[in-house]
Amino acid sequence: EPAYARHTAEALAASLGHSIDEVAAIWADGFESLFDVQLPSAVRDLTLDGRRDDQEAPMGGCRGAAVYWLRARDIDVTNVHGHHFHGEGLGFQMCRDMRIRDCTFSHHSGNGLHPGAGSTNCLFERCTADANGYCGFFFCVRANHITVQDCTFRSNGVGVSIGTRDCCNLVEDCTIRAN
Repeated sequence: EPAYARHTAEALAASLGHSIDEVAAIWADGFESLFDVQLPSAVRDLTLDGRRDDQEAPMGGCRGAAVYWLRARDIDVTNVHGHHFHGEGLGFQMCRDMRIRDCTFSHHSGNGLHPGAGSTNCLFERCTADANGYCGFFFCVRANHITVQDCTFRSNGVGVSIGTRDCCNLVEDCTIRAN
């Protein structure tokens, strides 16, 4: 085993609050138990002005957005509107059971909507991504079982981008125009 692999595994274990032996045991029982138990949560009826002109540098999408989660589950996001953030509108990494409904993300320098790496079982319904610098909707690597229904993606750098190692995703009854 290379020294860097052991160091990386130890860093992962420490970041999760476990020893490397505990992580190995938990991993053997199933990856899900590595994450803390989380109760259902919701974000509703919120408007965010990113004040893009006041931000010197963009925030990278894999670790931040105007609305962002990491290793979360069972979150309802309804009627949230974000605009002019120097980065992505809404993003998450390694999340599951996310429900994003009736939201609008526009004029961000990055992607509008970004279900990130390792995310699964997520729904985007009646959402709009408009005039974002990159993609209106970006399926990241290993984003699986993502449903996108009745959404609109217009005037973005790219309308919809599909990542690598994605499967079982559905884009249905969406409008993708002038990207």
